[in-house]
Amino acid sequence: MRTMKSLIIVFAVMALTTGSVLAAETFSLTWSEYPSWSVFGVCEMLKFTETDGKWAIDTKGEYLLDGKAGKQGIIEKKWDVDIVLLEKDYDTCISFYATSQCDAVCITTLDVLPIALSRSSVVIMPTSTSFGADALIVGNDIKEVSQLKGKSVYGLSKSVSEYTFDRNIEILKQNEKDYKFVHNDPGAAAVAFQQNNKNYTGVVVWNPFVMSTLANRKDSHVLFSSESIPGEIIDSVVMAKGSLEKASGKNGACAIADAYYTLSKILAQKDTQDQTLVALGKKFSNLNAEQMKTVVRQTRFYATPEMGISFMEGGVVFPWKKTVEDTSDLFTNAGFDARKSEVTTKTLKELMPFVVKFCVDKEMTPKSPVISYGKADDNTQMLFDAQYMKAVLEKNK
Repeated sequence: MRTMKSLIIVFAVMALTTGSVLAAETFSLTWSEYPSWSVFGVCEMLKFTETDGKWAIDTKGEYLLDGKAGKQGIIEKKWDVDIVLLEKDYDTCISFYATSQCDAVCITTLDVLPIALSRSSVVIMPTSTSFGADALIVGNDIKEVSQLKGKSVYGLSKSVSEYTFDRNIEILKQNEKDYKFVHNDPGAAAVAFQQNNKNYTGVVVWNPFVMSTLANRKDSHVLFSSESIPGEIIDSVVMAKGSLEKASGKNGACAIADAYYTLSKILAQKDTQDQTLVALGKKFSNLNAEQMKTVVRQTRFYATPEMGISFMEGGVVFPWKKTVEDTSDLFTNAGFDARKSEVTTKTLKELMPFVVKFCVDKEMTPKSPVISYGKADDNTQMLFDAQYMKAVLEKNK
């Protein structure tokens, strides 16, 4: 006859061997398909083993993040939390976070501005910045932007797509009143344009839709992109202040960050890079490894804690060379210099006021939330806080 003590031992062994978790606090992260956010999808798609700091893709290994409630992957066990991954389209991600249906979300710092007005939010880490990953694609008959006057350009309104469009119109010294930006889901817009729908003269979409659209419609090209506004579009993970204040809130944020940096290490390794890159795009495209290398050059990952900490604490927002030949250098500190850049000298504190003002002026947000850096006060609604990246860096020394 089994005793209570023996049953407890059995359950404990089952938990350890199956990856299930009995008591760890749960935190949900909502993410959508985008190169640096699809990292979290790969964390529950491929299994890995690690030996002396070297990672291998191994079907007999474990997920970095299991992603399901009640299950733990390698990183979740490390931080003693349970991370539930919720994959949604981007618009739904924004809605989920705004309505408190998740603890954390993959979102741009631009798009979180109006949400922070009602839900106090903390940017726990930057994941990447768009450098060509958001683009206006037109047919080859359109050679210059003035040809779009009186025609509709489609994309997700009041978001990064409209920001990219409006900012480039401004840079080109055009009158914005001459141009019409029409709200459309980016996936639907990309498909319509690829199918040569005559109503779709131009679309503003982001990768992987940029790459897949160019690949599937040969008579198209990029008219302008986010390459002209380096550091202005910052992709990030944002977590609700209330969630961070839970008993294991800090560990939850650290687990998310640690998973991201661990997968970036795997991307940096020559022997695992191609397979992992293809996995990043597997759900949303048929791009091969070489095409995905173009994608990550256009979406520069803040791939290490040092990069993320520098971004929040006075380093330039775009710390890479304009052209990086070796893909591995995009995922290590080898291709990174916090002090200077060939592209921009702007820092986060210098750039955010400009971005916020532009968003307010364009009614992308009704007003600016109260933004703080490093340390919040009682009025702070949106905080950039490097402490979670610092904790990951310290733990992994």
